[in-house]
Amino acid sequence: MGYGCTPTGCRTDGDAQSTDCAWHEPVKLASVRDLQRRIAARHGWIYWDWFAAMGGACSIDRMAAAQPPLAAQDHMHLSKPGYEAMADLLYGDLMRAYEKWKAQPRTG
Repeated sequence: MGYGCTPTGCRTDGDAQSTDCAWHEPVKLASVRDLQRRIAARHGWIYWDWFAAMGGACSIDRMAAAQPPLAAQDHMHLSKPGYEAMADLLYGDLMRAYEKWKAQPRTG
């Protein structure tokens, strides 16, 4: 979370020194997501990409501007309705994955 946008565009390069945006993604957030994804793959775990579920770049700004707001004005935390919306997305994704798993043929 924490990508910054302006009405004229968004910088998604993580350049914390840029003045093009009011808000910026924390410098190492993308590398943390990549590491989590790699660790999950290595262990055969499912990785749920919260960033993608939110809508990707600039999503925190859209969520903060929504009515009612889905994100706090700090552009890092969600509001209660925002967390509820994310919980609904996570639950839906988990249930779809579970149904897919159940449909697989079983051996042994």
